[in-house]
Amino acid sequence: MRLQDMIHQALAGARRHRSRATLVLVELIVGIAAVTIVLGLSAGLNADYQASMDAMGRDVIAIQFHMGALDTGIQPSMDRAYADMGGLVGACPSVEAVTKVDSIPFVLQRAQGESVDTTGMQYVSNQLRVDDSFERVFRPKMLHGTWFTSSDEQAGIHGAIITSKLAKALFGKENAVGEELHFHSSTKLTRTFVVTGILDSSFRFPKYGMVPVGVEAEEYVAFIPDWAMPLSIGTVKVMNEGASRYWAIARSEGAVSAAVKEIDRYLSPIREKIVYSVTSAHELLAKEWEGTQWMVIAVSIFAWSVLIIASLGLSGIMFIAVRERMKEIGIRSSLGAAPSEIIGQFMLEVVALSLVGGIGGIVLAAAIFGLISPMDLPRAAGIGAYLKATGLSITLGIIAGCYPAIQAGLKSPVKALERTL
Repeated sequence: MRLQDMIHQALAGARRHRSRATLVLVELIVGIAAVTIVLGLSAGLNADYQASMDAMGRDVIAIQFHMGALDTGIQPSMDRAYADMGGLVGACPSVEAVTKVDSIPFVLQRAQGESVDTTGMQYVSNQLRVDDSFERVFRPKMLHGTWFTSSDEQAGIHGAIITSKLAKALFGKENAVGEELHFHSSTKLTRTFVVTGILDSSFRFPKYGMVPVGVEAEEYVAFIPDWAMPLSIGTVKVMNEGASRYWAIARSEGAVSAAVKEIDRYLSPIREKIVYSVTSAHELLAKEWEGTQWMVIAVSIFAWSVLIIASLGLSGIMFIAVRERMKEIGIRSSLGAAPSEIIGQFMLEVVALSLVGGIGGIVLAAAIFGLISPMDLPRAAGIGAYLKATGLSITLGIIAGCYPAIQAGLKSPVKALERTL
């Protein structure tokens, strides 16, 4: 039998079992769509993790003091803890540098001359107050301008370094060097800064624990030097110290574990009064993506459950098709049809159903990816994920239809015709 005739009969067989085939197709489409989403999320999660590790630095360590509400009993211990951090580098051989970052509760606006622009270009983004060691720890890449220098402090230049995304949002252009920014506190205190640098888009400051506002808060960041905004100014004095964090850098990626242990040992004398945490970059990102990982696992379980049901449905359809077409099988066998032709006929039917289900699943997955694109989920559903999903659908179809098709091909003409009497 020609391939064209086999395809024609395969389609005719699917039409004869339209209701059953439709149900199996729906199961296949949903299952393949779920598998494609899992593949896309997994690939995206891995790519985003690697990019975050490279951008943040694999040798970076976070040190945070947890004190809850400020009170007079805890404050002296906090002051001592902060003072002790100055000697951390000398006491910890595996630590190269340490920096303190304060997240300050200011509203950021762009300025137009002497007035504040209130046309909606306002962002409660991450305003971060950093010290001289920040550049050494995080090694930020500059797109325009330069990082803070000691000459800026001597000249009294109140500079601000912002991300390229924040520059575009506030000023409509990437190179906003020389533009003015206003920082407003809840007590009506205003500080004016001049943009002296724009960070490269590849730079990502860790959003974990730094009071991010919005799903992309780490991309809307303004950095100001600590000498330009002392903690005694306005509401910064009463801000929750839980928004302050120290960051250290190990002397090498291989020294991170030793550095974490050394820092923990160095801070152990204050453990009774202050709760603190020392966390590596890897652990930070693991916490950040924990929710997404669980979602991927849940979708994976759902996908495989649906696909197992769909494969059982395909197998059931093939068994029914073989039983209903025993007379046809017997006649074709008696007329000299080879077992491989009969097996190929039924396998072609199941592969056709599987292929349609696979393509439908890919289309559904692409539509779902389009719907969830504003949700800031890491995804990388490229051609590879779609080809894998299609291959999986066809493979499931072959496995499900293999046994019924072989039974049909090996059936003797006499026994096949006897079943029809």
